[in-house]
Amino acid sequence: MRDGQGSKERATLMTAIPFDKLVMIFSRIWDELFLETGAGLKNKNPEMISAVEADSVVSFPVPFPELPGKHGPGRAVRRKSGAPQFLISVIYDLTQEEILNYFDVRPPAAAPKTPNDPRTTIEPAMAAAADALLLSDFSKTEREILENLATGLMHLGLEEIRALGTHRSLAKTNDDVRREFRYMNSHLDKIEECVNKGCAFAQSAAEVYEFAEEAFRKSTSNRSVYAFARNALLAEITNTLLRKAFLQCQDSPEMIWDNNVMAELSRRARHTRLRAEYLKRIGEWSANPAGSSREDASALCGQLKSFGDCGLPASCSTIFLPGKPEVVNNVRSKIIDLISQMRSS
Repeated sequence: MRDGQGSKERATLMTAIPFDKLVMIFSRIWDELFLETGAGLKNKNPEMISAVEADSVVSFPVPFPELPGKHGPGRAVRRKSGAPQFLISVIYDLTQEEILNYFDVRPPAAAPKTPNDPRTTIEPAMAAAADALLLSDFSKTEREILENLATGLMHLGLEEIRALGTHRSLAKTNDDVRREFRYMNSHLDKIEECVNKGCAFAQSAAEVYEFAEEAFRKSTSNRSVYAFARNALLAEITNTLLRKAFLQCQDSPEMIWDNNVMAELSRRARHTRLRAEYLKRIGEWSANPAGSSREDASALCGQLKSFGDCGLPASCSTIFLPGKPEVVNNVRSKIIDLISQMRSS
């Protein structure tokens, strides 16, 4: 994989999010190929399947279902209790138990037992020369598809893989963006509680900004990256079955983004990201009153005016320091009004 659009530098490792999206790209295409080819053989008497027929299909689906995660779905293992275990965590556990050593999964030093941390790095643990042995039990068609897909993916950078793995259709993108808006609500509740109590809310504001940034990425900034990635991969796909499956799984950027639904979500995401950045700056100030958030918040207040958010305090020192009750209540009410609007917009 390359470092980015047009770059000639090859990435030596992946971090957790691009790796997860790489798994998503492969899994949705592989499952589509299975449905179109091998699924029909499952109800057929094995003795009636010729060697030529067996060698011309994708014979199995990806064994990991698609389950919801913090910022979108991923391939994971269902557990009877608790959250799903996503594939990176599964690979890490198998590596630790010396059961499977295909990948070198390295969680960050700050979270050494958390393979799902975005800072985790993943590298192949086996040389490329081992590919032939690993694929020896695959059908001829499966090997051809895997080789062609691998060649195409090598032309993509990490951000391009992330965009291609994140999106597939208007319906899915619409759902993903709206979910980012919903998931920030619990953190907005915590901010409102802190504002009323006059205590710091930096962590909750950072969470809100993370969801707002993801909503903006998915509704707006991913379009150009997705378009480049889709075209670059299509240019490398020569296998007829693979090309058909890819086009079935990955809609064009025009189909996903060039419509009134996404235009409205993009507008909302831009506004929400500005509001979230404002709360983040004020939240940082609440945790560190000696910091320099006042100037940053002033600039953001100016940008928010263009969206109709007027009269926001550039510094909320009166929330956290003694002052006149009427001033304190006025400042708090403006921020709480903003939070209410973010919930309902």
